[in-house]
Amino acid sequence: MDQLALFQATITLAKQHGMPADPGSPLGLDHLSEMCRQAEGFDDQAKIGRWLGWAQCAVVAASLGLTLEDMKALNTTTPPERGRIVRGNERLTQMVGADPQRTAGVRAMGEELAQLDRTHAMATALVRAAAQLAINELTQQPTAASPDWLLATLAGHLTEAGATDIAITLRLGEQQKVSITLPGQAP
Repeated sequence: MDQLALFQATITLAKQHGMPADPGSPLGLDHLSEMCRQAEGFDDQAKIGRWLGWAQCAVVAASLGLTLEDMKALNTTTPPERGRIVRGNERLTQMVGADPQRTAGVRAMGEELAQLDRTHAMATALVRAAAQLAINELTQQPTAASPDWLLATLAGHLTEAGATDIAITLRLGEQQKVSITLPGQAP
């Protein structure tokens, strides 16, 4: 629980119920507000908790109509603790749900990525099918075919399927990229 947020909520509740400032009194709103201000500089959560308990006790003791049960309810309804680890999906759900325009943008991006995935899958399937056809033709040759014949056959099948600018690209090491343009038709 974020005890500083609870401390501030306790003071807000006390103000709303007319707690007197009572300067100089350890039970007045002025004193509780100063305690909250000082607690913001504490690293010791136990100390903040003790001070929060004192402040809530003072609010109940001031007979403003607030009870110990009200303080307990306040302590269980505070926003999530600052600095709490929020998993990515949970944060995304919070962000997306809070802004309809962002929701629409995220949906559109998801649909675009899904379409790119489908396109990639179809292209991969096309290359595999063309390669299988080229291999089938190679196995039917009575003599060993040259690598150029195999590449030309592969390019021919890809061209028949609608592919253009057919090339094989590979990377050698980190910097060197090699692209081989395949011939347009099988011999």
